Amino acid sequence: MDKKVSIYDIARLADCSTTTVYKVVNGRGGVGAETTKRVQDIIQKHGYKANTIAQMLARGQLRIGIVIENYSLEFNDEVLQGIREEMNSLSDANVVAVYGSMESKYSKERVINDLKEIGGGGVNGVILFPYEPYLEYTEVIDALTQNHIPVILSTTDIPGSSRIALVSHNYHVVGRLGAELLNVFAPGGKKALFVGSKDVIGHQHIISGFETHLALSGQRPAVVYETQEDEQVGYYLTGKLLRDCPDISGIFVGTSHSLGVCRSIVESGLTGKVSIVCVDTHPGLMEQIKNGVIQATLYQNPKLQGRITVRSLVNYIVEGRKPADHVLVNPVVVMRSNMEHFENDQNLGLWR
Repeated sequence: MDKKVSIYDIARLADCSTTTVYKVVNGRGGVGAETTKRVQDIIQKHGYKANTIAQMLARGQLRIGIVIENYSLEFNDEVLQGIREEMNSLSDANVVAVYGSMESKYSKERVINDLKEIGGGGVNGVILFPYEPYLEYTEVIDALTQNHIPVILSTTDIPGSSRIALVSHNYHVVGRLGAELLNVFAPGGKKALFVGSKDVIGHQHIISGFETHLALSGQRPAVVYETQEDEQVGYYLTGKLLRDCPDISGIFVGTSHSLGVCRSIVESGLTGKVSIVCVDTHPGLMEQIKNGVIQATLYQNPKLQGRITVRSLVNYIVEGRKPADHVLVNPVVVMRSNMEHFENDQNLGLWR
């Protein structure tokens, strides 16, 4: 018998949804004969026990609390879409989401209140999107854990907390790739790095990766700026950078809000002269790649990150399968030469 497999493993091997596997396992009907046989053959081959997923029904409704510090950011919004898609795929398996207040602004107090309210509302587990690792978050997570409510973090870690795992993109690799791409597009001159906040652990890893790769060629960042996730701040800081460091050759924007940087470069008449590498693939940014303002961006697959977060927590609650301490999603380079194919793949749902 193979190692213990989950409903997600069966769905992947059978090339179908988890809902389809659920229906086959529980005899719910509505699945074609060919797909049913394929799922059943895979279940038999891997020794999958039908009563594993049936635990979802036996225990009644499985309630997953979701708390996010700021859902308006392009990246976090896509992670949330991935979470919602995965929750929808599990709706027939008696799994439901319980969302916090979902306000589009940073508020430590709101997040703490959401965690306490959701934790006292009969949830079986919690997904938390923090922005900064506040001590108060650790205290609430630990209290939830003591009440047998596991917490999994998405995007940003909170060291010292009793969370069961962190699911995020690979920040260190993002930083290294950003530096390497700038060295390709702008082999001479100085390089600058923009992050949201140096207090954010993930952004600290981006800085570390960026500095590590530049050091291989004896370089250091000319400057590391914090945009505080504000386009206008990015615009102002870019102007300051161009005044203070006129020989700057490349900028890596390792945070979602990069359009302010682009606007400043365009207005300064430096399109194509100062290379820009960014993260994320929202429409405004992709337009800047088409226009030659941005040379490359790093797709961090936020929807997949959201889906993996749900899968990891549900597997832990239902089957006791603890995920790796850090579950990392690696970035993909998108440039003008491959962006059309990338966008087609996105429309086909291949990046999930």
